[in-house]
Amino acid sequence: MRLSTKLGASISTAALGAAAVLGGAGVAQAQSLGSLGSSEPDAVTLTVAGDMEGVAGEITNNTDGALTCTIGVSNAEVISAIENGIDDETSFDEANAAVATEREAANVLGQNALAFATVPAGETVTWSGIGSYGPAEDFRAGAAADCGDEIAFAYESGGLFGSLDMGSLGS
Repeated sequence: MRLSTKLGASISTAALGAAAVLGGAGVAQAQSLGSLGSSEPDAVTLTVAGDMEGVAGEITNNTDGALTCTIGVSNAEVISAIENGIDDETSFDEANAAVATEREAANVLGQNALAFATVPAGETVTWSGIGSYGPAEDFRAGAAADCGDEIAFAYESGGLFGSLDMGSLGS
C-alpha cells in the first residue's frame, strides 16, 4: 500500500516545538542508500523527532532539481525492515509492501504518520506528520522519504525523547 494524503500548509506547533526542544538528543540524521564511504553529500537527508503530541523533522535536497517527497513515519523496526528490504531486485515500494502487516500493527498503536514536502534544489524544509499519529506509549520513531529516484531514512536515537530517556547525557 502506498502512503498518500495531502499535507496542509500549517505545521504542527507541538511537533515543531518537540523537535526544537529535543535538538540533537532526539533527532538522528538520515541514512541514505549508498552513503557509506562517500565524501559527497547524500542526495536527500532526513531528520525525525517526536513526542506524544506529534512528529516532525527536516528534509534536505542536495540535488540540482526540486523534489517532491512522501515521508512515512512508523516505529523504527518497521522503517528499518523497509530499508533493509531494498536491494538490487527489490524496490522501495516492494520493500514497503512486504511490511504491510507490521505497519498496520504500528498504526493501531498510533505510531504512523505521513507528510508531504516539496523541496527546492539545495534547500531544507520542515515537515510535520499528519494522519493517525497518537502513540499511547514511548517508542523509537523512524522515517522514510520517497522522493522518486531518491530515498532517505532517519531514526530517533532513542524513544520519544531521544537519548534523554536512555540517560546518555550524563555518561
